[in-house]
Amino acid sequence: MAETRGEGKAWCAWRTPWSKEIAHRAKSGERPIGQTSGIGFLGGFNVGEKIMTFARFCLIGTAGMLILTPPPAGAADDIVMLSIADAMNLPAAKEKLDDSVKFYFGHQPAPKITQTHGNFVANPKTNAFAKSEGKACDWVFLSALISLRDRARSVGANAVVNIQSYYKKHEVSSETQFECHKGFLMAGVTLRGDVVRTEAR
Repeated sequence: MAETRGEGKAWCAWRTPWSKEIAHRAKSGERPIGQTSGIGFLGGFNVGEKIMTFARFCLIGTAGMLILTPPPAGAADDIVMLSIADAMNLPAAKEKLDDSVKFYFGHQPAPKITQTHGNFVANPKTNAFAKSEGKACDWVFLSALISLRDRARSVGANAVVNIQSYYKKHEVSSETQFECHKGFLMAGVTLRGDVVRTEAR
């Protein structure tokens, strides 16, 4: 098909419905569809190959849109409360955390404090795409605990007390649960606690 850009018409045959191309070939005596075609920017390819190529473009484009398109404007994160004990009993938690730093949540009683090293906030994020809220939130909670532990170690402390959820400075104190915010792509947990040294129990 000749170019007719100046007339504002479609100038690539692949954009014309396939039924029109078949009718054009039948009328002009060109080779049957399925044989080599020389029209359009995909000229020189078998028509069947053009269909397959176009289908691949559609599939790839659709997949890309699903991955890259953000959630609707104003969409809020899901706020969930999850078990501290369940998260700390996961194999990953037992592997990465040890007894060098103890964690005390909410108003859990702790040994006598002998030295204080200030308040510390851990605010990690993790990829949540295509993950369950439990898996994403448990992992980011563990990351927050690791940050608290590392802070305690860096100042010679052996405990973090009064730990509470503190996402966007909103205090949620609990001895049994932590707060997690899970969005379309990311999940976040914020923990705040007092870094201290206690007497050995």
